[in-house]
Amino acid sequence: MYGDSVSFDLTFNLVKDHHDSGRKWKLGCFLGLSASKHILPFALVATLFDSKEVFVRIFKTFFTAVNGQPKVIITDE
Repeated sequence: MYGDSVSFDLTFNLVKDHHDSGRKWKLGCFLGLSASKHILPFALVATLFDSKEVFVRIFKTFFTAVNGQPKVIITDE
């Protein structure tokens, strides 16, 4: 079914600009498959931090936005 499995990846060093704090921005992307097997971006994330608390907040916000949780989440984190 549409959105049953979702992939999440947080890229490093993709954004060359630094925040005023000196930290680099990290971009994350939630991807899934459509019914016709096309890869679709579901959400984009920009963050300065990659702690456990930040990931929990990112995932909870995503689940709220899509009104539920996918059956499978694939990530390298």
